[in-house]
Amino acid sequence: MNQGIPFARTIRALDADSFRGSRLGLLLAAVVLGCWLWWAFAARVPRYELSTNVTLDPAGQTAVADFPVVARNPIRIGQTAIVRAGSSSIGAVVITATPFGDGQMRVVLQLSPHAALAEPIAVELEVERISPATVALRAAGIGHP
Repeated sequence: MNQGIPFARTIRALDADSFRGSRLGLLLAAVVLGCWLWWAFAARVPRYELSTNVTLDPAGQTAVADFPVVARNPIRIGQTAIVRAGSSSIGAVVITATPFGDGQMRVVLQLSPHAALAEPIAVELEVERISPATVALRAAGIGHP
């Protein structure tokens, strides 16, 4: 025969327990989940377009880079960019952006006055700011490309 705890004692033990620790843990988990969801939908993170097809003018004042056309967020005059050469990086500003070829955009950048680059390797251009949830949906193939 089974010698388990009598049912009445079990019920009294459950009635006596306040479940305070469980309630606090559940509340903390709900707050953390709420904060994470708020961040996923409300935060804005930059999305960069990268070009390695970059040429530098002989004077070192401007650089020309070719980017794919970004239909939703066109490249604008006055937009900032980062030119990276080796381990150094300098700031630049978009002077002109003209479409050419098949789905390409030629961007002329004005380099910062103290620029001393031998050969630009890459240009990063911020094309939009999107939420982490949008990034996840696009990566899953659910959102717009």
